Amino acid sequence: VLLRQSAAAMAGRQTLGLQFDLTTGRVEMITPPAASILEDISFTLVHMPRPQLIITGAVHISQHLAPMAVQIGFHVVVIDPRRIFATSDRFPGIVVHDRWPDEVLAEMVLDQDTALVTLTHDPKIDDAALHWGLAKPLFYVACLGSRKTHAARLERLAAAGFDGATTSRIHGPAGLDIGAKTPAEIAVSVAAELISAHRQRQGAVHAIG
Repeated sequence: VLLRQSAAAMAGRQTLGLQFDLTTGRVEMITPPAASILEDISFTLVHMPRPQLIITGAVHISQHLAPMAVQIGFHVVVIDPRRIFATSDRFPGIVVHDRWPDEVLAEMVLDQDTALVTLTHDPKIDDAALHWGLAKPLFYVACLGSRKTHAARLERLAAAGFDGATTSRIHGPAGLDIGAKTPAEIAVSVAAELISAHRQRQGAVHAIG
């Protein structure tokens, strides 16, 4: 039962605490930061979900960005309904879905430690992801494309009912302005902006706490 409960908590991106009683050997799941009244004979193991990055578009930039994000501590998911691109061979060790973003995102927990980056240049794919992402408290939402492309994107989102305050959350074009040209360089710029946004998110949480 405990294993099932722990697995369910982890799948739901919940912070999980397992309290071990060193005298009896009993293990129970608690909600951190709950403390034990038997602190001298027990300890608590806390598991926190990793921040997650969702990338739409199994493109060349994604092939660089996905492993970078893994190396800096993110759980990465790549989504692209174009099966010729969304393959494990192109993204070894990365979770890849060859389905439409709205289908995949409907099954995921999209919390405040989740980021979304759209990279396909195809509104049918990227906009489907944005409709989900903008409705959730994601700490970072970014889209690849020129300023002209981004302006057209904002018009489509406005027509779909998203107000200016919501669409202003989008970083577009994605990435810090470092003069990036190649797919690898663009991935570096996006990764840098992702790190900055996540650190700001962590700083805000600590300030509130």
